[in-house]
Amino acid sequence: MAIYKDTLIRRILFTAFWLVATFGFVAEELLPFLEPLRTPVMLLADALVVIIGLMSLSWRRHKADLIFIATYVVISVISTVAINHNSLMTWGNGTRVFLGPLFVVPVLRYFWESDSRREKFLRSLDKTAWVFLWLQTVCVTWQFFKYGAGDHGGGSMGNFCSGMVSFSIYLFSFYLMRRRYNPQRLFQSMWENKVIVFLLFPTFLNETKISFFLLLMYFVLLIPFNRQSIKRLLLMAPFAVVAVVGGGYLYIKVLPQSNDDFLDTRFILNEYLFDSDIDMDAAAGAALWVLEYDGSLPDVPRFTKIGLTKAVMDETPGHYLWGFGMGIFNGSKNLGVLPIVEHYDWMFYGTVPYCLTVFLQLGLLGSIWFVAFLIHFYCTKPGKGVKRFSGTMLMSLLSFIILLFYADMLRMLEFAIVFYVFTFTMWEKPSQPAIIEPSPAEPRLKQPSDE
Repeated sequence: MAIYKDTLIRRILFTAFWLVATFGFVAEELLPFLEPLRTPVMLLADALVVIIGLMSLSWRRHKADLIFIATYVVISVISTVAINHNSLMTWGNGTRVFLGPLFVVPVLRYFWESDSRREKFLRSLDKTAWVFLWLQTVCVTWQFFKYGAGDHGGGSMGNFCSGMVSFSIYLFSFYLMRRRYNPQRLFQSMWENKVIVFLLFPTFLNETKISFFLLLMYFVLLIPFNRQSIKRLLLMAPFAVVAVVGGGYLYIKVLPQSNDDFLDTRFILNEYLFDSDIDMDAAAGAALWVLEYDGSLPDVPRFTKIGLTKAVMDETPGHYLWGFGMGIFNGSKNLGVLPIVEHYDWMFYGTVPYCLTVFLQLGLLGSIWFVAFLIHFYCTKPGKGVKRFSGTMLMSLLSFIILLFYADMLRMLEFAIVFYVFTFTMWEKPSQPAIIEPSPAEPRLKQPSDE
């Protein structure tokens, strides 16, 4: 019966992942008549994750997980219903953005507390990662030739998911490489696993500039941190440099580009992260205009949104502590959007840094809650006898720090599953030293007990 439960919950988790990770491409490119089913499919996947999360908690009542869920309910209900006067339906719909920490993590903790459950889960993860990576080579290449190198290059996840699919490719590839990589035989090991490295190429077809940082992290963090780390880092450096330069050449020379501004540091700081190159007085005037503008605006740069958050909070007093409540990022044709979103639509639509996703919804209290969750998530062993692989942990932690200021991908279930599953793979079972039996030809040493 226990084996049946483990298999069921594992299959439900991966089924939910494939539903949301492939529906975009299928509905947009292959079967357009399925597009009206997008919301029901997403809700079905969310419901499946909630169900298996509750099942895991009922079988193994981890106090920390229960405490985090309980405190989230208290903070979010007060913020959404009592402070911002929205409905419980709005709260329930908004809670979908936190399904990762609330329900995916308890499922993973359930698998990791048992050696047999963990190994069966990892075997399923191996297959999922391989299929996902090969699938992106087809989907992203298709999108590249049809639409060019842009937001449409979201692979199987669909339009506007280019950053999400690129992050997922690097995390899945790093996981597979880690399972097969031998740091003692650096170049030989890389050559033996060259297919895994090759499967990174779709990340250069969708104009996701963050891929250059991920590529560098990918190679550097495969090196274990021990006494020989510096030597191995020096050996890996030429390979990483060649990969980054080659990727940059492909990005700039092969893909259609309007200009080479990406090589300009001023362009990165002013255009990509902030706004056009204007002086401080002009910037202040532009900020005031944005706040007072009553219509829809194009996608406001992510760091501009962070800089304008204080002004938004000052214009709407009483939200620093509790935020604007759950649901501000989940408006739909069925539930509509909240008044605060209609007034500041430029803040909530387009690219939103993940730090704002947490803060704008739950304020300072919710931000403290999420920081406490992260500390527990990264520091608490999910089972006995496991050790932490620092490379995977750093790959996850650095990716999370990037996402805090880059995009709110973690509120999407497909990426939340990828990210939290990948992070849990940092907990490994230490390999047992082989027991060397004496050869029959070797004479057996006389032991004191033989006397």
